[in-house]
Amino acid sequence: MYDLLIYLTCIFICDRVGLLRKKKKLRQEQLAKKYSIPVKYLTEYEDDKVSPTLNIAVRVADILDTSLDFLACRIDDQPSSLLLKWSAEIDRLSDRSREVLFEAMDAIINSDKLKDLYDIK
Repeated sequence: MYDLLIYLTCIFICDRVGLLRKKKKLRQEQLAKKYSIPVKYLTEYEDDKVSPTLNIAVRVADILDTSLDFLACRIDDQPSSLLLKWSAEIDRLSDRSREVLFEAMDAIINSDKLKDLYDIK
């Protein structure tokens, strides 16, 4: 069962890499050059013939402005590159600053949910 899960995850990763590459209007040659890997390797990767190393997967995510979670289908919505940048910045904040930020974010999100629930504009 575990092997099947790994296999299916790899298929989804390969699909998402191809999808994001096309969305950015990059040819395989251009993306392979940014990875510093042979085009043949990228082609085999997108065709699910080769599994990426963690190092390659991280570089792919960085180049395609996405997260490993999105590539691995752990989340369905692709995070924005701004959100990814902020994530690193938030990690550097003091505990108290992070707490205040998260409380403010929760309040805004809950407010929007209530507006949607009661159809308030």
